[in-house]
Amino acid sequence: MRHEPPPASQWFGSAQWIWCGVPCLDLVNAYMQARRVFTLERAPRRAEVRVTADAGYRLYVNGAYVTRGPARGFQRSWPFDRVDVAPYLRHGRNVVAALVHTPGVDTYSYAHEGRAGLLLAGRAGPMELATGPAWRVRVSPGHRQDCARICAQLGFQEQFDSRLDDGQWRAAGGDESGWRDPVCYRLGRPPWSGFEERGIPLLREAVRAPSRCILSCTGRSSREWRDARCVAAVYAQESRAWDRPLQGWRRRGAWLTTELPPAGAGRFSSHCLDFGEEVTGTIRLEAQGAEGGEALDCIGVEWLDEGRPAVRSPVRGERGLAIAGRVVLGAGRTAHEFFSPWGLRYLVLTARGLRGPVRVRVGVRTTGYPLRGEENFRTSDKRLQAIWRMAYRSLQCCMLDAYVDCPSREQGQWDADAHIMATAAFHLSGDTALFARCLRQVGAQRSADGLPYAVVPSRAHNCVLPDFSLLWILGLRDHWWRTGDLSVFRSMADAVREALAYFKDQAGDQYLLPHDPRHWLYLDVAGSWTEGYVAHFSLLYLAALRAAQQLFHEAGDESAAEEVHHQVLRVTVAARRAFLDASTGRVGRRLLPDGSVEWTDDARAYAWAVLSGLKPGLDGAFVERMLPTVNKPRPRTGDPNVPAMHFVFEALKAYGREAEVIACIRNWWGDRFLDVGLTTTAEVWDLASHRHCSRCHGWGAHPIVHMSEILGGVRQAAPAWRRARFRPLFVGDSAEARVATPFGAVRTAWRRRGDKVRLSVKVPRGMTMDAVLAGRCEVWTGPCERRRTMPTDEPSGLAP
Repeated sequence: MRHEPPPASQWFGSAQWIWCGVPCLDLVNAYMQARRVFTLERAPRRAEVRVTADAGYRLYVNGAYVTRGPARGFQRSWPFDRVDVAPYLRHGRNVVAALVHTPGVDTYSYAHEGRAGLLLAGRAGPMELATGPAWRVRVSPGHRQDCARICAQLGFQEQFDSRLDDGQWRAAGGDESGWRDPVCYRLGRPPWSGFEERGIPLLREAVRAPSRCILSCTGRSSREWRDARCVAAVYAQESRAWDRPLQGWRRRGAWLTTELPPAGAGRFSSHCLDFGEEVTGTIRLEAQGAEGGEALDCIGVEWLDEGRPAVRSPVRGERGLAIAGRVVLGAGRTAHEFFSPWGLRYLVLTARGLRGPVRVRVGVRTTGYPLRGEENFRTSDKRLQAIWRMAYRSLQCCMLDAYVDCPSREQGQWDADAHIMATAAFHLSGDTALFARCLRQVGAQRSADGLPYAVVPSRAHNCVLPDFSLLWILGLRDHWWRTGDLSVFRSMADAVREALAYFKDQAGDQYLLPHDPRHWLYLDVAGSWTEGYVAHFSLLYLAALRAAQQLFHEAGDESAAEEVHHQVLRVTVAARRAFLDASTGRVGRRLLPDGSVEWTDDARAYAWAVLSGLKPGLDGAFVERMLPTVNKPRPRTGDPNVPAMHFVFEALKAYGREAEVIACIRNWWGDRFLDVGLTTTAEVWDLASHRHCSRCHGWGAHPIVHMSEILGGVRQAAPAWRRARFRPLFVGDSAEARVATPFGAVRTAWRRRGDKVRLSVKVPRGMTMDAVLAGRCEVWTGPCERRRTMPTDEPSGLAP
């Protein structure tokens, strides 16, 4: 019987995985260089290659950098990229080259399967480029392998000796002495049993320079600096008296450049460079005039601590995070770009062993998802506009090949973080590809009891979070709600069933969720809530059940929908009995083991009571109990954390309390982030008490959603935006908003004129808009443009 060729052969033909030695040996922090030299009689107009590597590659053609990849994934369905290399080809001798790196260990973005390699297929005119025996490989001679880890969640620091590698191997004229034939590994063998296209665009990259040098100092180098595995540890062993910056730093295009004077034998000079805002990218260095053997150390930091770079090091017993690398200079000119992207605001550049003046240039190649929509919101309120910009910048820095929690400490794709960031990104551009990819990857990595891992792909076995699993189910519903597309849910339906079976078993006859001591329960302060039944955990469960019921119904699986519906009824009754005082509209925080209720008001419990459909009889009294939290001028200990406020805001908007939402954003984001000089939203409110938390956490970007919906006035009212509602809140003198939808953008604008407001709305074709204006409801069917003038005291908000 003839068998159809596997998909891998359709994409990669005769190509084979290649490595510079046994592909399962000595892989910890291993770098390989690979190249294929060929001759063309003419340069083709198009030359697409399919390329991937385990774990990452940087692709070059004729010495020019082309791209990096692949997107993160699982080896059983390993992602690959399509790249047109024709613009880099020429008549005559050509070379396609790649630098490949594997951490050889598990990280929060990579699950190691004991193999490494490069795989490439394609043609350049008549020339077959497939990886195999025609390629040449070598261990990267300049890269040091025994380097320290950056942290537990990331890979290794990079140390590169340019005396051993001048980079000419990437060019067509490079010398191949010392290179060898690759070890080839045929397609279809484990662990790479299948392949998939990345499903998202190649990342957008651009080169830029630091803004300026803000601090400089000199000192005596540690005696062990040359051989140290950890660059940050060397820094921590040395004394620095930071002072005014070295004069002479100048911006020249994509570089910040200066001439560094010699500091003297056994000494260093350090310089703190400020990019002006958080950036995510790979650091680029060039040096001219070195004798050889000098070094440039780089350490990335996100903030200043009492005017000094906040460098963390295990030498001082701090939680490990050492975003650092080193380049040992060759004689004459050195150029190097670090392999992995960092998240940072400040770069500490330390020159060591300079025996004469050396001219240096410093830059970064920023990398990120091609996000659009920064211009989608404008307001005359300068503080709110600054918060919008800060939220957008946070989102951009945390959108890579996945929604990552932070670009500095982890770069992990946490499902709950992604849920909130995707909501903001959809308002900006309507792009759901990155979120769809996340939802599938989360559902593809599950524990033995059916719960998805909270950070994927990874071996983070300690990161199975039941509450995050519930948010994943809500994320599947949200993806369908925004797009009308059920394909993602259908591919994950069995995983949803498994997760719901786990929760049903946990809920038992009480129909409420206790803490499962086998897993990490995040919530907000899970460590103190491990006894009894926490209200917003069980109410989150109820919300997820309702979402699952709706999804099964929409997918035509009425049997599953009915089964979930029965559990919805049971949990609703149990939650009302346990947590709700219908006479006062009060929601308990926790049901204790002795049967008593902890009645301390908690905005999270009230929020999930709204979002789960558990509504008390006295709506007014109910919502009033949420307001003391959001009406504070700044958050305090015990208040909902940064991401939890998204759900508090959603509940308040359901009750028409949009003014309080905007005021809280202005106060909390302004006081805790904007006023302390951050350009991105931080991981926590209280940075003074949590010094080691990241200063760029994408889950704080959700004001994009709320400012757009409240001041722009447009909210989705039906699946796939077939229907929307319009009712703006007038804060400031003017506002403009553009909201992406599957039908095209909804555009709104309003401006005060005395005691009147003039507004305009453009509704795209296919959408129906319910507009509440001057106490009346009008129905607009797109495509249309409407203009109105109305009093400025028109009440805001929509009834629940």
